[in-house]
Amino acid sequence: MTENRRISVATLFDLLGEAASLLAVEAELLHECALACPWEDLRDSIETVRGEASWQEQNVRTALYRMGGDPRMETPSARAERPSVEALVDGAPPSGWDAGLRPVLYICELQKVIWAFLQSAVPFIGYPAMREELEKLAVDCDEATAARTDWLEDTLQRLLLQRALREAEWDEAA
Repeated sequence: MTENRRISVATLFDLLGEAASLLAVEAELLHECALACPWEDLRDSIETVRGEASWQEQNVRTALYRMGGDPRMETPSARAERPSVEALVDGAPPSGWDAGLRPVLYICELQKVIWAFLQSAVPFIGYPAMREELEKLAVDCDEATAARTDWLEDTLQRLLLQRALREAEWDEAA
């Protein structure tokens, strides 16, 4: 069945370009959050996660290059996704330095969809070398994105709990 069906190289490169672009935005947002974070330990954690996103972006761009694509090109999917991400970032409530973490969670969720699709698409890639490169990349990136997503969810939950407890103290004091 996979013998007759193939995913075009252009589609593959387009999705990899979108993933690289999302990773670049994720790293940028995390850097901004780290700079504004008032707690050193959390700032260090955010910088670690940012470093992982940057590293993953470079891996995607390197794989794209190895497969014959242009790692510097902004792909159609990356261009199409940019307004959604920018609207989310621009529309983030100005509730503090941590508001930038919310769009990062959204970006990670988008990446998880891309990596899941690319993992399922591996058998439909017509070139064995590309198939091998994509298979390793998709699995590694999916696992790394899932780990960052888990960290973000946990961090956001702790920050919300911390805010709720602080607001409860203010209510009691009033």
